[in-house]
Amino acid sequence: MKLFLQNTAVGLVPLYDSDFDEKRKLKQGQVYLADIKVARNIQFHRKMFSMLNTAWALLPERTQNGFRSFEGFRAYLLVAAGFYDSYFSPRLKEFVEVPQEHELRING
Repeated sequence: MKLFLQNTAVGLVPLYDSDFDEKRKLKQGQVYLADIKVARNIQFHRKMFSMLNTAWALLPERTQNGFRSFEGFRAYLLVAAGFYDSYFSPRLKEFVEVPQEHELRING
């Protein structure tokens, strides 16, 4: 379960209604372990995926078929933007570029 929480003077408070609903499922008095991270800017994240969905929808069908899926298109754009690691593939006998999923943080 992942929740967006805001730190206030009274403690951590759920940020969205969906987060509040998830928090309500937790039993009172039970001890839970949390991994606290600074969340990405959710508004920018949604804008980015809206832009990716629009770009995907506007691609000609022939070009879409070349990517096989939306995830392939997204991975291609990550590599094109420079968010990738290079690894040598013994099977292909060349270096391949693998997108860095964790690097695409939009914190603006």
